[in-house]
Amino acid sequence: MALLPAFAAGVARSALAQDGRTFQIIVGYPPGGGSDVLARVLGEPLAKLLGRPVVVKNMPGASGQIAATTLLRDGSDGQSILAINHPDLFMAVERSAGALKAADFQITMVDVQDPRVFLVKADSPIDSFAAFAVRAKAEPGKLVVSVTAGSA
Repeated sequence: MALLPAFAAGVARSALAQDGRTFQIIVGYPPGGGSDVLARVLGEPLAKLLGRPVVVKNMPGASGQIAATTLLRDGSDGQSILAINHPDLFMAVERSAGALKAADFQITMVDVQDPRVFLVKADSPIDSFAAFAVRAKAEPGKLVVSVTAGSA
């Protein structure tokens, strides 16, 4: 909540000059995750500040590509923002085969640090990311990595 005034100031620059349309926060995850909760917590005070409704629109799927594409389609008038974790946005850009570019987006707020973890089985000989990288280079195509996407 302490970040709301700075965040709202950035959003309000374009949004306040607009008509009374609904402002939307597009969340790249299903309802109930951390990004969704933060968007909903910010939604009510942002609506009061803007003097108009703010809705949260969940657009999960494709590692954030659906939500990011929705922002690019619907957000050009300044009436939409995207709530997504930066690493997931980066992955969406990397996976989009050129449809999305990092230059298409401008970060207006970072609320928390979102640590990522790299896990292996407890009995694995890989005991660090450096050990993984060494083994991956020594045995190209032999290791398997599984990635989970969604609400961090």
